[in-house]
Amino acid sequence: MSNKKLNELLDYILSLPGETEWIEFKQNNYSSQELGEYISALSNAACLYDQQRAYLLYGIEDKSRSIIGTSFSPNKHRVKNQELKNWLDTQLKPGIVFIFHELFRDGLKIVIVEIYSAFGFPVSFKNECFIRVGTYKKKLKDHLGQERQLWEKLSKKNFDVLRFLDHPPKSRNEQMGQLMRRMGICEERGSGVDKVVSEAEFFQLPAPNFEKGDDFTRVTLYSHQKLGNMDKTDKVRAAYQHASLKYISRDFMTNTSLRKRFNIPSGNYPTASRIISDSVSDGLIKLYDPKSGSKKFAKYVPYWA
Repeated sequence: MSNKKLNELLDYILSLPGETEWIEFKQNNYSSQELGEYISALSNAACLYDQQRAYLLYGIEDKSRSIIGTSFSPNKHRVKNQELKNWLDTQLKPGIVFIFHELFRDGLKIVIVEIYSAFGFPVSFKNECFIRVGTYKKKLKDHLGQERQLWEKLSKKNFDVLRFLDHPPKSRNEQMGQLMRRMGICEERGSGVDKVVSEAEFFQLPAPNFEKGDDFTRVTLYSHQKLGNMDKTDKVRAAYQHASLKYISRDFMTNTSLRKRFNIPSGNYPTASRIISDSVSDGLIKLYDPKSGSKKFAKYVPYWA
């Protein structure tokens, strides 16, 4: 983050009416243990209150918001002969992104710890999860209401159904997943979605439809339909899934490959072109090389590639 952006961020934080659940001010009372606990608490609070980031600032007086400066130097501090950040990385589970920023205002040093929101699981420090209750740092297990709300938030932001094909699977209970794998009940890291979509393509069936609700995920499988009986949504969904399968196989979708997926005769390439055009317009696929002037040999990839 540039110095200009850091100063703009500092001005914004100082303009807020008070501390929030995802912002904490410290003067100069640094402790590596407390820092780890605050990273856990603020990351979880950011998730709970729909914030992408949380911030811990050293060198700011809490009540007056006066800049008093700090002697804390995260890049120089060591814990048990380890660099501070590396030590924190070993104690925070699951691993999250946090960044130390240093800036000076009127000759006084300020340290801003930028902390990303929890994703998938509550963030723990030394196997203990923390949360913010108002402006206080508390153990998450002592506040069951907030713990339940946090898990609800995490379950809703845990995945995007459009990314089922390329994202590695995440278990919400790693120990249970490992136990069930050892018992032969399930795969610990399955690839079921890839197989289902691939089989639908092989038998030229309509693409499976993945839907996410407030508290559920629904997958609809379809019996065989002729291309002419499919609506635009069905065709675009199939084109997107085809492009995704190709990409994770280190290949590209082309007019030719899409014709094969739908069993379209080679002489009827304009039909495939229309499906590709609709998919591009809907933002689900894009040209691999926008500078290429060849439409006949154009290659396409999913939007996230």
